[in-house]
Amino acid sequence: MLFVYQLAMKPLLDITGNREPFEAIYNEYTQENVVKFLTVDTRNPSSILNSLQYARDNARTITDVIPTEVISKRWKWKPEHKSKKTKQSPR
Repeated sequence: MLFVYQLAMKPLLDITGNREPFEAIYNEYTQENVVKFLTVDTRNPSSILNSLQYARDNARTITDVIPTEVISKRWKWKPEHKSKKTKQSPR
């Protein structure tokens, strides 16, 4: 079964151009390793987490151009809309 995962995971790294950096850090092509590497591994400069951080840092450098509403909402990394006062159903 491990071989099947290896076959399925390598194309993900190839498509994103991350096979060599992945191999420098991890020894096995497990689903857990590949997903972690592509999403939250700070050693991968193109991980989703690092991409969000880079975007946030870039936005900070142009704060005079970005509307304040965008800054206050987006930089907290929270959902865009919050429900207004809603009625709670009795339990």
